[in-house]
Amino acid sequence: IKLSLDKNTNGFNVSIKNEATHTLFPQPLRLNQLRVSIERDGKTVDLKTESFARVIGTDGEPSMPWLADAIISDTSIKAHETRVVKYGDTLQKGDTVVVKFGYYVVNPKAAKKLEITDKSVTKFIVLTKNKFSI
Repeated sequence: IKLSLDKNTNGFNVSIKNEATHTLFPQPLRLNQLRVSIERDGKTVDLKTESFARVIGTDGEPSMPWLADAIISDTSIKAHETRVVKYGDTLQKGDTVVVKFGYYVVNPKAAKKLEITDKSVTKFIVLTKNKFSI
């Protein structure tokens, strides 16, 4: 997974390039996330978190895998795909943009329903992280 940042007049874009020959975590209980923050003048501002997942369910509603009979939505990042996420925040000279891409072994919503509290399953795991100095 390669992360890159492209600054423009309307903000900036973060690109996630999947260099693998397979979809990133297509399992229905997994949740991938892109987390972005800006460090400026000693303060950190967290921006919107972008989630990527394959949601399965029954009758058009999400459900547990053993009950599901259809794909409800699929925003997972496919093999060799580059996904671009746009941010409307203007960057200033001296800013540092911290970009993290990672996953949950079990989507927090599903973990709650299943009453899973094991921290090794419910914590966010960072796969890759980059800092971009502006």
